[in-house]
Amino acid sequence: MEGYYDYHPTHHLERPLILVSFVNYLTRYVAHTLAATTGLPLGLLDELVEHQMGGSAHRVIEEQGLCVWRQYEKQELIKIVRSRPAGVIALGEGVLADPDNMNLALDK
Repeated sequence: MEGYYDYHPTHHLERPLILVSFVNYLTRYVAHTLAATTGLPLGLLDELVEHQMGGSAHRVIEEQGLCVWRQYEKQELIKIVRSRPAGVIALGEGVLADPDNMNLALDK
């Protein structure tokens, strides 16, 4: 009975819904609640980057620098914005400082 209690989509989006804020508990809570109640996929960009880089944002930025973090962030943003079905994505405010990221978010 795998997936029996999982949420199932009740809505369909043509484009992802992107929440932009200082990523903290409240932002994650709102994104998670919205995704859970609608059954839409959830993407927390910071968590995706942390998993890809193998450590917390603080540790990775301290050891490898902010430029490396931003490169991985851009790669993960491209993946999550293009993934289907479209879902709820939570971004930190610094992500959209890059014009390419801003255009990607607005286009998709």
